[in-house]
Amino acid sequence: MGIKKVSLILLLVLFAIALPGCKKQSEATVDTNKPVIEIKAELGKMSTEDVKDMAKAYADAIKEKNEEVKKALIKFKELPGEDPNAMKAEIDDLNKAVSALNERSKIYYDKLKELGVDMSDVRK
Repeated sequence: MGIKKVSLILLLVLFAIALPGCKKQSEATVDTNKPVIEIKAELGKMSTEDVKDMAKAYADAIKEKNEEVKKALIKFKELPGEDPNAMKAEIDDLNKAVSALNERSKIYYDKLKELGVDMSDVRK
């Protein structure tokens, strides 16, 4: 597969999974290694504001990781002498991280939706 096709595919994946970030950084921390089942179990013990803070933190992390993907794609296109397999592996790793962030952020968004919370300030 040519570099242009790979770049196009990766760019489409990026936009398909991208979520808008938030303007301010939340104090909550994200953890892509935390098992989803553990996150779901903790939701019952969290206040609505804590859930909202986590949703914002994940939105910020997704935005940052998407910026890393964009930079890697630009580097991939601009440096034809680079090892394409190494660059592809880097981009694949970044996309996996974005997917993990999206999976976990969805848990918080779904909980907020279930609670009937206005999420307009969460997804900016």
